Amino acid sequence: MDRQRSRRREVVVLAAVLVAGIAYAIARYVLLGTTAPANIPVYVINKAIAIGAATGLFLAGWGRFRDQAESKTFWLRAAGWR
Repeated sequence: MDRQRSRRREVVVLAAVLVAGIAYAIARYVLLGTTAPANIPVYVINKAIAIGAATGLFLAGWGRFRDQAESKTFWLRAAGWR
């Protein structure tokens, strides 16, 4: 049961990071920048995915630092490294 709760929490954090990354990228590149709204599906979402992947790698390192092998594996997969 504890393993499922931990996995669910990691998925929620991943989704929150991606949503926050999308909101940040739209605000940064479309609202405050010079990127046209027509570029949201490709250019801006790519930026958001990159932010999510970088955060996933950071959290994988954090899980390794804290000696949580399952957490490390989840975040490496989420970042596309496994």
